[in-house]
Amino acid sequence: ALRGEYVRRQVEWRASNAEPGADAVEAQQELSSDSRRFLVDGFQRLPEKPVVNRFNLTALLLTAEVLLENSQPVQAAQVLEHPTLGPMTLMNLNHAVVNEPMLRRQCLQIALRCYVAAIDQDGSMVAKAKAVMAELQSSVASDPQGLQQMVAIYVQLARSIEDQLKATSGEAKQQLSKVFEAFLTELSAGATDAGVLLWVAETYVSLGSSFDGNPDFLQPVARSYYEKAATSLEQLQRVASGDPARSTQVHARLASVKALQHDFA
Repeated sequence: ALRGEYVRRQVEWRASNAEPGADAVEAQQELSSDSRRFLVDGFQRLPEKPVVNRFNLTALLLTAEVLLENSQPVQAAQVLEHPTLGPMTLMNLNHAVVNEPMLRRQCLQIALRCYVAAIDQDGSMVAKAKAVMAELQSSVASDPQGLQQMVAIYVQLARSIEDQLKATSGEAKQQLSKVFEAFLTELSAGATDAGVLLWVAETYVSLGSSFDGNPDFLQPVARSYYEKAATSLEQLQRVASGDPARSTQVHARLASVKALQHDFA
């Protein structure tokens, strides 16, 4: 029911005759906001024993995404871990409703975004993020298209962390960057998976970029993060040494990271 209402409202918007322009954009935003409120309110009014089916599962995934978009990752995690209908709860139970590979992967992708975004608010999210990342990597290990999607997810995550840092300042920004740095250090220790190493590198670049606002002077903290990004890319180069195409891509990315350090050697 929740998902049906959300989709119905979006279809109404697409079918409307509103002309492009400020009024149309405002109308779309109002409709989208109304649909989002409906999803969140619906979750809060779930019965004690909700029906477990594909439609309700999808509605909860949409609700978690809505909360993520509104910078509420801890609340999104609560949706994903609802004791009866939560997508992650059902996955942990190996419930049949989440057996379809693409749906399972979608659940993992949203959970990873959620847990990473909430790391600074809840220390338990570190272990959850690592576990989800490992399962997500496993789910795409033999799927070239899935691996490409995984890389795109990692890059998107890195950019969202950068945005999160740029939205803060002063001591709060320093503390937040340290939280993410600790997570990356733990994640990269002994890592040999190419996807993980790439994500670590790109996230270090994002951390550095969030402190790199002066074109004439590179802040020491930014330089430190760029150096760590380069170290991860060098690890990735060794892992990818048997794949010429990937090795070339990593080499090019390493050169661009060194340029960020003002190292053009």
